[in-house]
Amino acid sequence: MKIVRDCDKLTVTDIEQLDSAHAAAFQTALREVLAANVRQIDLDLSQTVSLDCGGLGALLALRKGVGSAMLVVRLHNPPQPAQRLLRLTQTDQAFTVME
Repeated sequence: MKIVRDCDKLTVTDIEQLDSAHAAAFQTALREVLAANVRQIDLDLSQTVSLDCGGLGALLALRKGVGSAMLVVRLHNPPQPAQRLLRLTQTDQAFTVME
């Protein structure tokens, strides 16, 4: 996973697995670079081969944990199974999904 910070924006790429086994490491890595003035987080999921409820929980915790109503979390290029999981759990509205 690669994280780049540019002013008030974080871009996260190379996320291969976002599942129960990797969710805690994902959260820890992002917590280390998050600051109060972050307004946007872009997560490129194009390389994600595994997203399960544990990974979805990590995404929701990220969204909730920052606690800013002005924070935008955008999911870029989620694979079809990830899109389906977001729709089925009705959590797709918590994020901006960019296909």
